[in-house]
Amino acid sequence: MNALALKQRIRDRLRHRKFELENLERSYRKTMNHMKLEKHAQNQLKRKEPGIQTLARKYNKLCNDLEKMINKNRAPRGAISPLAIEMEGLFKLDIDDDIWQDIGLTDDLDDAAEIPDWLGNDKVREGIKVLLEYDRCLEEMQRIKYERVNMQEWFLEEWVVLQEALRCTTDNKVVYQLKEQEKRLLRICVTWEQATKGIPCDLPNEWGPSQVELSSAKKYELQEQVLVASNHNSEEEEEDDAEEDKEEDEDMENAELLDNMEMMALIDEFRTQH
Repeated sequence: MNALALKQRIRDRLRHRKFELENLERSYRKTMNHMKLEKHAQNQLKRKEPGIQTLARKYNKLCNDLEKMINKNRAPRGAISPLAIEMEGLFKLDIDDDIWQDIGLTDDLDDAAEIPDWLGNDKVREGIKVLLEYDRCLEEMQRIKYERVNMQEWFLEEWVVLQEALRCTTDNKVVYQLKEQEKRLLRICVTWEQATKGIPCDLPNEWGPSQVELSSAKKYELQEQVLVASNHNSEEEEEDDAEEDKEEDEDMENAELLDNMEMMALIDEFRTQH
């Protein structure tokens, strides 16, 4: 226990020293004040090195004492001597240094403790991932519900305000603009109502417009889709016809070119014979 506590102290002091060096190495412009500060900081760090080295030597002495006890059979059965700390390169604090190895110091604790399921059981690890994904799905569904409620509340408010404006307005120009806005809102309502049909909501399924208005808007949307599809098909047919005409023209040009080449060959052959 003394060796383990001592090693932890060495580890903490080495870690603090490394962080101080990293902070020191990050900075500065090389002005005189900074150079003085750097020199002072390096001196302070060097003053701490003998204390760390003394702790490391004490730890190594304890390791030697433990090894002697094991050799004299004065230690528990199966005891392992801890690894001594190499004094050379002590302050590098690399990831594979012996300072991180607690062999022989925590073996009893390691044997007593079982590997937790979240670390060693593949099924539990997979279940944790699935559970986390399920929780995110629930959170996303809750956000979708809030969004659906906000959409319906916004549309109801817009529809009520629009109907009130139509009821209070007598100017034909304003009425025309309001009617156009009403058509746009009806198209939005048809799209939104269809898209949000499978989302549960605490509000009644009432968006504002009557069923007659929604039915007419749906028919209008269907007609628009048919017109768009037919225009698209007609454009494709026109493009196909244009490509066919172009191919026919190219074939005609190629045929004329071949005829001319054959005629020239016959003329040349006639000239060579006569």
